[in-house]
Amino acid sequence: MELLSVNLPSDDETGGLPQEEYGSNLSGQGGSGAGRRLSAGFPSPAENFANAPIDLNRLLVRHPSATFFGRVKGNAMDAFGISDGDLLIIDRSVEPADGRIAVCHIDGEFSLRQIQVDGSAVHLDAPGGKRLTVRTDAPDSWRLWGVVTHVVKRL
Repeated sequence: MELLSVNLPSDDETGGLPQEEYGSNLSGQGGSGAGRRLSAGFPSPAENFANAPIDLNRLLVRHPSATFFGRVKGNAMDAFGISDGDLLIIDRSVEPADGRIAVCHIDGEFSLRQIQVDGSAVHLDAPGGKRLTVRTDAPDSWRLWGVVTHVVKRL
């Protein structure tokens, strides 16, 4: 998307008209107005934050020492909005909760599953009706490795 903008005229280009008509007070600074840019369409609500860098680690990682990244292989979780190649942010310090997506270690392999809690049993659901029911007091062939907190997609 291209933003259209115009440069404000300098004092010499105003033809003697008051600077206020050309936005000399837009930024709260005096001066000629030369070099200031105005949107020619709908003004951007993010304009005030144009110089503030975005730190994705600060926004997406709550517990740095317990957070890991993983890349999805396969399309088995498409029904949950997780596709092949997506980058997962996985937090090992987050408590598993009903409906969350988790990385589980099942029979020696890492796998994504949706957690369904039912009393002392936990169901690890995969799309297509595949369900592994495990007891929380006897985690013998499985281990909950971490909870997916964010999915980063490439468009």
